[in-house]
Amino acid sequence: MANKLYPKWKEAVAPTKAYYSLYCETDQKEILAETEIANPELTEEIEVTPAQNALCGQGNDIETRLITVRWTYSAGTKQGIAEHRYRLKNLSRIPGTP
Repeated sequence: MANKLYPKWKEAVAPTKAYYSLYCETDQKEILAETEIANPELTEEIEVTPAQNALCGQGNDIETRLITVRWTYSAGTKQGIAEHRYRLKNLSRIPGTP
């Protein structure tokens, strides 16, 4: 997440509050409930931990994850949202891998 947001109609603004969450779309499971970002005006990256990246179901070949970032700006009167999807491959389900 960049520390400056660019709404289409404005110049760059710093978020006043920001939150993120992580969800497994494959198993329809919440991995991380919406969590506040402590210093949204300074935060440029969100780290997904190895535990959060663990497969939800060992029987799945591939899992799709959704990271949602929500923020407010302009003294909290305006808000934005961004979503990012990524896929995890279960390497233990590929023949020939240990």
